[in-house]
Amino acid sequence: MSTDERPFLEQIESFFLETVQQGLALRPSDVEITKDWEKRGVPVEVVRKGIADGIQRFLATAAPSQPLPGVLKYYRTFVETEFETWKRAKMMGLGIASEPVIKPVDMIQAAINVLSKWNDQAQNSKAKALFSKAITKLENRPQSQSAVELIGELDDWLALELLDNHGNYEWRDSMKSVLKAAQMRGVGFEALKELEKAQIRLHAQQLIGYTGLVNACLDWEDD
Repeated sequence: MSTDERPFLEQIESFFLETVQQGLALRPSDVEITKDWEKRGVPVEVVRKGIADGIQRFLATAAPSQPLPGVLKYYRTFVETEFETWKRAKMMGLGIASEPVIKPVDMIQAAINVLSKWNDQAQNSKAKALFSKAITKLENRPQSQSAVELIGELDDWLALELLDNHGNYEWRDSMKSVLKAAQMRGVGFEALKELEKAQIRLHAQQLIGYTGLVNACLDWEDD
């Protein structure tokens, strides 16, 4: 969860301009998009993640010399997709602890249930140990830490650890190539961190079928 106390528009402008390295301020049309996101309650973290997903999609098809799209309109679809997932999670209780939710359910328990199921189905001891460790972290969650923050952290951690457990490290070379391509286009440090996490999630899904703890929790509650 972000601790940045700057206004929403300023946070998005700073992150986006550092990312695309084009211009000194958001274009008027991008300001309107940002104001719309703020009005609708799109979290800064969701915008950052959506932009990283957009960069990832762009780099997969762009020519090496092609610069990143310099308008937020290009990334809007990716942000909206992330926001839909976030809204669904919030409705099911995966929100910040102090916020009211429409359907109060115990998402921590749902995550424990999912991880217990994965643990039972795991084919090797290393994977079982990872799931057990994640369960322990959930059971010992500090009251000051929101469910969405902890489960999100565990999601990223599991994706990376399960990939390493898979034993095929070629994905790291692929990720490095993507990050290098982004760096050559001047992508800033914060955006590179988001892109790295997006790459890990992508390879975890492609190589081992890991679609994420958050999604599994939501599917569990749908059942």
